[in-house]
Amino acid sequence: NKKRTMEFTFPFIRAPHLFISPEMAKIQYIPCTVHHKTIYYSLGLLSIFFLLNQQIGEFHLDQIDFLKNTKLYWLLLRCLDLDPLKRTIVYL
Repeated sequence: NKKRTMEFTFPFIRAPHLFISPEMAKIQYIPCTVHHKTIYYSLGLLSIFFLLNQQIGEFHLDQIDFLKNTKLYWLLLRCLDLDPLKRTIVYL
């Protein structure tokens, strides 16, 4: 569905310290489209950056062990799922 994708029509920086999803890091050609939920992954990485006060390259589950069994922990797990179709943000 075209409404659920984002299209990139020009090159962008893909450094590991930036808050980009795995599918964006793997883009090989322009123009390219990615699922709109790619931004959820970026939101998750940005949240961890502010929580830890340090840059992270790739997400590893042990980085957020200190949050285990909290609502924020489960939110981050949903945002950082490797499958963009499984990423969700539930807010009330």
